[in-house]
Amino acid sequence: MILVDAHVHLYPDVPADNVFDAAYKNFSAAAADKKSQDNFFGVLMLADEDDTAVSGLSLFWQYEQLSENESFLAKRNDGHLLWVIRGRQIVTAEGLEVLALATNTVFKDGDSIRDVIENVRASGAIPVLPWGVGKWTGKRGRIISDLISDCRDREFFLGDNSGRPRFWRHPRHFEQSIQKGIPILPGSDPLPVAGGYLKTGSFGFSVNGNLDTKYPSASLRSLITDDKAILKPYGKLEDFRHFVFNQFKMQLRKRLMHPPHN
Repeated sequence: MILVDAHVHLYPDVPADNVFDAAYKNFSAAAADKKSQDNFFGVLMLADEDDTAVSGLSLFWQYEQLSENESFLAKRNDGHLLWVIRGRQIVTAEGLEVLALATNTVFKDGDSIRDVIENVRASGAIPVLPWGVGKWTGKRGRIISDLISDCRDREFFLGDNSGRPRFWRHPRHFEQSIQKGIPILPGSDPLPVAGGYLKTGSFGFSVNGNLDTKYPSASLRSLITDDKAILKPYGKLEDFRHFVFNQFKMQLRKRLMHPPHN
């Protein structure tokens, strides 16, 4: 069984060792729930421009570049393994985000969302429109709806994340995507707040199939884009208390980073 967290960030102030320890622990728990604790592959799909956090010295994890330039193997000194696939996060002209998964290609911000999706597809990467707090409402929400209506042959995927509060109504765009046959790729999307990295690997999906451990990016891309693939989500959404607290911490962080001018 393959377990995938399809939205992962590495932050420079958090040691990669800590992130991978948390990810393996969470993957193991998810595998145990599925009675596969001794037979699973854990895959992290990054959405970062810069993953130099994994290039430095490590006490517990070693990193091995694989046959693809966008993937590497993280191997712990006790034998635990994680497959890590690089990617990017792009901000569009409309103020929406697109993930380009399974790629080393650099994309510029500021293009229209339709152009970004097309550029990501042309590069061979997987385009994902990730849910975000307040980003799929109003005019931007209508843009997402129009994209889903116009979508043909899995031109892109939608993305869910563990920060979505469980007490909110299920996003109508997810219902619309299900009707169109557009899969939803869940990921933890850990926030850059204290302890946020602990969610890595705790929210994602499982898919049955064979993972080519030397070419995990190509292998997983083939599995995900197969219209016969069954992607089974796992993990829990955010409860009220943690959602409010995390939003407060994010607003505080923004103010500290960008203080208002007098």
